[in-house]
Amino acid sequence: MTIYLSENIKRFRLDKGLTQETLAQFLGVTFQSVSKWERGESYPDVTMLPAIASFFNVSVDELLGIDKSEQEEKINEYLDFYNKMRLKDTPLTLEALTKAVKEFPGEFRLLVRYMELLMAEKTSKDAPDYEKVSHELLSIYDNIRNHCSDDGIRMWAKRLICQHLHTKAYYTGNIEYQEQAEQLLNEMPAMIDTKEYLSTMLIADMNKHYEACSDAIEQLLFLLQNAISHYCNYDDSFSPEYKIEAMEKMNKIYDIIYTDGNLGKNMMQKIYNLGHLGYLYLAIGDRENALKNLELSAKYSKEYDNLPQITERQAQFFENRTYEKDLRGKTMCERMKFLLTERYPLSAEFKSTEEFKAIIEMLG
Repeated sequence: MTIYLSENIKRFRLDKGLTQETLAQFLGVTFQSVSKWERGESYPDVTMLPAIASFFNVSVDELLGIDKSEQEEKINEYLDFYNKMRLKDTPLTLEALTKAVKEFPGEFRLLVRYMELLMAEKTSKDAPDYEKVSHELLSIYDNIRNHCSDDGIRMWAKRLICQHLHTKAYYTGNIEYQEQAEQLLNEMPAMIDTKEYLSTMLIADMNKHYEACSDAIEQLLFLLQNAISHYCNYDDSFSPEYKIEAMEKMNKIYDIIYTDGNLGKNMMQKIYNLGHLGYLYLAIGDRENALKNLELSAKYSKEYDNLPQITERQAQFFENRTYEKDLRGKTMCERMKFLLTERYPLSAEFKSTEEFKAIIEMLG
């Protein structure tokens, strides 16, 4: 962003027919200061900018020579880069957003995305300067909470800081962080007050109304999947059989709703379910169902990756709507291959079988 403060002070002064000495008297500074400002050798104190702008009857942006359209274009470039690269190369995206927030420190659209990336890359338990980064996250959140008027950005930032405080409580064992997270959580709106829900009732244009209902159904299924997963999948007090029953029920719901097989944004969720079911069945000694689900996870991963970027949908609630596949980040085959070979607790013996090797080969 180019700033033309020196040139503008001189131009506005000459437009008013003032000498440097006269302007200096009005502003309460020496004429040598004004001379240095106009030559670009020094700049007014930032606290003086509103007074100087007021004297010339212009905005501070006009005084600085900031072109609003140029500024917005540059901000949109950063936002586009974030959208394209966030899932492909988080460190590179964080580097770009670090530069962006230095260039536009008051731009909340950039700040909340920088906050998200900072959490993803710099807040693991063993990350260097963990406390420094944590302090920065809290500072950004306070800035957004106190000064941002966009409710969407405010709630986004609150969700992020809740997650950070919860994780920090887990890392440090300090229950106060968890209490802070829950206090913020209690300030957030209930699901019934969300845009997705209210849009199903309040939009007058019927085409947009149907689209809003369709989007809400898909989002609710996504939330249902996550609620079921967090209910039992991460708690060892639930038996593998209990978890299997819960996940099989969710898959049946998917099959009931998505009769054309196009699950849209929930396709990844079902594939993860199948992979999860595979290792759970193996944990109870049901090798047949384990292999069946792992094979299906590989089969659907391959089908998902081979889908056109945009597909037509025909299932009830989604008639004639399209699904645009997210091409950012790893392919579904790459994700499942990583889970099966690195993340799921499958025995070395099972991984050495020909059946398992065939599944991995399917994933490429």
